[in-house]
Amino acid sequence: MDVPGLRATPNILTGNPVGPVKARAVEAMRAGLAVVVSDGVGNPELVGDAGVVVPAGDAEALEAALVRLAGDEGERRRLGAAARARYERDFTLERFQQRMAALYGELLGVRLEGP
Repeated sequence: MDVPGLRATPNILTGNPVGPVKARAVEAMRAGLAVVVSDGVGNPELVGDAGVVVPAGDAEALEAALVRLAGDEGERRRLGAAARARYERDFTLERFQQRMAALYGELLGVRLEGP
């Protein structure tokens, strides 16, 4: 496998985001990058159809996903665009504020308006 070549390939973020590190995947989605994550807790839900999910600890599956994406600019662009759209739909500050207003409103039994 050509690791330096894969590292030089633009538009792909890999890793096993866990806990606060999940922010890296969200930031990559914000930047419109194709994201490859493991099937660890919450990762598939985080990227949805806007990324590639591989089994945790399966180096061969990770390699196959990276090689496939490195060789397919169209797929990288498609996933990157889907990732950016998912970020805009689910992860912006405004969306967070709307969800928090709805949650607090539900808990308090009142309707609160988000931004």
